[in-house]
Amino acid sequence: MILLGISRVLFTHSLPLVAAEECYAKLVQDVRTMLAAESTGAKRDRLFIMLVDLIEEYNVKVLSTKVYWDRPEEREEYRLFWNQYQLLGEDADLGSKQSLLFKYDLCELNKESHNQADIIKLYKTKLVELGAMKEMPNKCKTMQGKYTQVKQVCEK
Repeated sequence: MILLGISRVLFTHSLPLVAAEECYAKLVQDVRTMLAAESTGAKRDRLFIMLVDLIEEYNVKVLSTKVYWDRPEEREEYRLFWNQYQLLGEDADLGSKQSLLFKYDLCELNKESHNQADIIKLYKTKLVELGAMKEMPNKCKTMQGKYTQVKQVCEK
């Protein structure tokens, strides 16, 4: 991560933004995989901190300087995130930055077609710990009676 940051500064013209973006995406995916495989609490906390640093660096140094976007919808979504991030400012506490970064990354994970259920679950538990989400109890009530499905006729 540090070497990638240094290479972005030193070789601005020789390391294209697309290559740097792919490198950061690969690093984020690798840290997510390590996080899902880790079970001890202390190591998991260090991985969460590394993931936050990596996501923050990816968003601040790469995506904020990105000029050409493949899809304008992605640019608008990122612009909303970037406005929220700038409102936090540099003196914001770590918990609010983490919750904002995890929420944005959670939205990005939900868009992907890969099965990332274990990472999504870890993100949600971390957001509950940070106080950005509430955990709802899994309760349901079975009602008595007969329920049938009514088919609706479409008008042509």
